[in-house]
Amino acid sequence: MDTKKIKEEILNPLKEKGFLILDLKEKTIEGKKILEITIDKIEKKERMSTKDCQIASKIIEEILDEKQLINQRYYLVVFSKGIENED
Repeated sequence: MDTKKIKEEILNPLKEKGFLILDLKEKTIEGKKILEITIDKIEKKERMSTKDCQIASKIIEEILDEKQLINQRYYLVVFSKGIENED
C-alpha cells in the first residue's frame, strides 16, 4: 500500500469538498490491512460531523477503486480529530 501515492490522489478531491487530511497511515491488525485517514474541515467555523466523514469516505473509496491504488483487501477508516483535540 503506497500511502504517499494515495495521499497525492485524494488530497485535491477532498480539498474541493472542504476537507483537509491531518493524518494518513497504514496499519495491520490481526493480519488485516487498515487505511486510517484523519480529516478536518478547512473552514474551522464548522465542526466535523459523522455525515462529513461519510462524504469523505465515499470520495476516498471511489478514487481508490477507480485508480486501483490498493491491490489487496483492506479496511478504510475515516474519522475527524475529535472535539478533545480542538485548538
